[in-house]
Amino acid sequence: MNGIQSLDGPPCADPRKTRRLNRITSSNPDDALILFRKRRIQLGGIVVADSLVAASPGMPVGGRLFTVAIYRSPAQRFSWRTPESDLLRSQMLVPGSAFIDAASEPWWVRWPEPASMLIVAVKLDFLAKTATDLALTDVNMTTQIGIDDQTIRCFATLFEQELANEGANGRLYLESLTEALTVDLFRRYAERRAQPRRARGGLPPALLRRLLDYIEAHLGADIALVELANLAGLSAHHFGQAFKASTGIAPHRYLIERRIQRARQLLLTDARPIAEIAADVGFANQSHLTFNFRKLVGTTPAQYRRSRPGPPSRSTPSRH
Repeated sequence: MNGIQSLDGPPCADPRKTRRLNRITSSNPDDALILFRKRRIQLGGIVVADSLVAASPGMPVGGRLFTVAIYRSPAQRFSWRTPESDLLRSQMLVPGSAFIDAASEPWWVRWPEPASMLIVAVKLDFLAKTATDLALTDVNMTTQIGIDDQTIRCFATLFEQELANEGANGRLYLESLTEALTVDLFRRYAERRAQPRRARGGLPPALLRRLLDYIEAHLGADIALVELANLAGLSAHHFGQAFKASTGIAPHRYLIERRIQRARQLLLTDARPIAEIAADVGFANQSHLTFNFRKLVGTTPAQYRRSRPGPPSRSTPSRH
């Protein structure tokens, strides 16, 4: 399998295994098929789930969220009928087969055995914004069933790794990864294609300085990609390109590096528990801080703190 390096992510690799199972109790009719979710993260308008889906005797699904799914169970026959046709079609699904549910209307499906699937579901306004960013007008993303798509499988590996890490890279990374996936799908599976506008060079120096100052002042906040793009007056897609052209790294990677740098300072000057420092610099919990800290610094926050001169006592924490 060839690796991809988009979004500064790792090449395709086997994700870490997980055993945590969560039984679904939901009023969402689409959830009626889902027996278990092994892992699930939801940030903004994006949901990523590792799910066991029940056998379907024949029922309508979809039509609410734009969804990409990867089939991971043994081969079985899958039957479906699209909203605009009475023709019943069928094919054998094999591990790695991909689905694209364009969320236009519900479609009828049937398969005999439970199926393990990685599911990425996106709100329709996120999809519409991507189409606008690409200067695609009057496009129709098409539903695809059981396709053999190496690029989608490679993206799936990155989503699986983020699931295994419990979303440790944060909202900005998940949005960037999802945007890159939807951009790729628009270019290859939309019924009408237009040449996307290209980012021309990087950001103006004054604008870049304002953006970096904004990030620095909001390290503890849940910064969204669209938030930074709006500050720059650009689409999210073009902002990501321009930011990387100016700084050499993607926005989510810059944000994580600044959070880690702030954490390093606090670990040496602030006696608060590491979990409090993690929250202060914008990580969801201490394990997310540790995951990223080890990647960038080569050690854990606790080991880093112990290896340097101790912080001031808890009664007189540093104000710097």
